[in-house]
Amino acid sequence: MNTYSIADLTVNMDCSGKTKAQAEKYLIDSTENPDITLRLSLNGYESFKAQFPEVSEESYQYVTFARLFSSELLKHNGFVLHSSAVAYENKAYLFSADSGTGKSTHTSL
Repeated sequence: MNTYSIADLTVNMDCSGKTKAQAEKYLIDSTENPDITLRLSLNGYESFKAQFPEVSEESYQYVTFARLFSSELLKHNGFVLHSSAVAYENKAYLFSADSGTGKSTHTSL
């Protein structure tokens, strides 16, 4: 199990693929007790796969870790907002919308 520093919290999780690639830059060397421990069970994968046959096991893992982290983050007075952001004069402006709307395109302009 690896340890990551995410949102000023110490997070332990054993991940691979896309999830591990996304988390890699947050990897830390820590022996302290984590604030959050995320464990993935593939038991739910079969029912998820039946509902969404096009979803790979790697995508299932990515979505499930995101859901687990979002839920645990609430216990630490935080939340996840799917958005893009612009920093201007020491303030952050967030743009939230459905995926594919153009948030990143607009913020890059």
